[in-house]
Formats: sequence, C-alpha cells, structure tokens
Amino acid sequence: MPELPEVETTINELKSIVLNKNINKIILNTDSLRKPINKKKIKKIEGLKIINVSRRGKYIIISFTNDYILLIHLGMSGRLIFRKDKLVINKHDHIVFFIKKNFYIILNDPRKFGLVDVFLKKDLKNCNHLKNLGVEPLTKEFSFFYLKNALLKRKSNIKTFLLNQKIIAGLGNIYVCESLFESNISPFQIAKNLKRKQISLLCLKIKKVLQYAINLKGSSISDFKLPSGLLGKFQNKFKVYDREGKICKRKGCKEMIIRSVINGRSTYYCKKCQKM
Repeated sequence: MPELPEVETTINELKSIVLNKNINKIILNTDSLRKPINKKKIKKIEGLKIINVSRRGKYIIISFTNDYILLIHLGMSGRLIFRKDKLVINKHDHIVFFIKKNFYIILNDPRKFGLVDVFLKKDLKNCNHLKNLGVEPLTKEFSFFYLKNALLKRKSNIKTFLLNQKIIAGLGNIYVCESLFESNISPFQIAKNLKRKQISLLCLKIKKVLQYAINLKGSSISDFKLPSGLLGKFQNKFKVYDREGKICKRKGCKEMIIRSVINGRSTYYCKKCQKM
C-alpha cells in the first residue's frame, strides 16, 4: 500500500494541481527514507517548471524542464499532501516542495519506506528502480498471450506470481486478492497449471478490478488519502480483502472468507468460489 490505483489516483490529482507550475523551493527534513537522500540532486529541480506527471508501476514520475525527472515511491505508508496555507511541519513531513508562498506539496511517510530521487530523462529508463519492471497491466501489452507465456514453467503459486513486479508492474496485495476472487482462482493454484480459460479470465479481471478501483479513487485503508485529503472508496467494495470471517459476497455462497499467509503476505479468499 499504496498500489497501482492509489498511485494513479495521486498522479491524476497532482496534474490538476502542479502542472505547468514551478518548484521554487525545497525543504528537506530528513537525511533518508528507504535510502539516503541525495540533497544535492534533489535541489537541482528548484526553479524548474513541471511539464508532466506520470506513473510507472508504483512510482510517480514528475518531469521538469531541462530534462530532469523527480521519481517518488510512496512505500508502505507514504502520501503526498497538497496545502494552501501557512506552512506547518507535522510529524513525518519529510520533504516540502514549495510552488509559491503558502502553496506547497508535502511528502509524509510515517514508516519511511518511501523513496525520492532525481534523474536526467535520458537515464530514467535504465535506472535501478525502473529497468526491471514488468508490463503495465492496463496496457495492451498485458494480454492473454503475455500472461500465458509468463506462466510457462512457473512453479510458484499464482498469488506470488502476480505480486512479482518484474512480471506485472504495480499489482499489490489488495488487487491480487480481489482479482483472483473475481476469476474463481485459488491463490494456492500453481501458476503453470492454469488453464487457457482461467488465464483469459484472470487477465480480464485484473484490468477490470484495477480500473474500477481507479474510478473510485483507490482504497483508503491505513494511511492513504489523496493529496487533497479526500478518501478513496474502493475499500467499500472489497469482496475478500480484509474480510476474514465474513460471509462471501457472491450470490448463493454462504462460506466465510478465509485469511492465510503466503510468503509473509495476508491472503484472503473463499474456499468454495476459489477451489483448487
């Protein structure tokens, strides 16, 4: 958390706030997040105009004039906060990007698992953070044929496979659990053993679940809010995630949702709807 829909929702809101505006000043209140912050590199974007805001996997990409790129990963608990009043630094407010006086964006990250770095545009594609990321699931490249080929000889369970960022970029625990439920696939199913119909349905449901979550501004559980402070609403539509012990929402099913742990991650599923 945040996952692809939360990051997509964040960049959509950022575009309406900061596009074609300058970052006039940056205040750094910490020396490190997940990794040490190179303050000299971060300061290179002071005075530059923001010309685009985009996403790759779970990374936010802010493009500036002079071909500089600000790369942000929100980690486990990070969020960007838009404020339009006198600056007040609260706990866990690690970086402040001033657009003008009393108009700024704050990176708040209680657990400090986030990441901030600056690159030249020509170096971004091959930087260590992005170069090994897999296909974007909402693009045409993520298709039945891509998924079918990626599954060949994979001996891991399908849940672990789908969380591999080198295969599919941006998918996280929430949306993997929900997509597997919608596809009637057990999270314990061995990846290479999926049938053609299962692969086709899973590809379709991943796209559908992600787009629906984006339409509802993501899932506001734990720390996530939009930069404006608004909450996402997809958490109100969860069918399995975080519903341990509750009755399955599928019509005609009266089984309770089960929580198991797969590779250290909570996994929610219905044993009747998602049979092995």
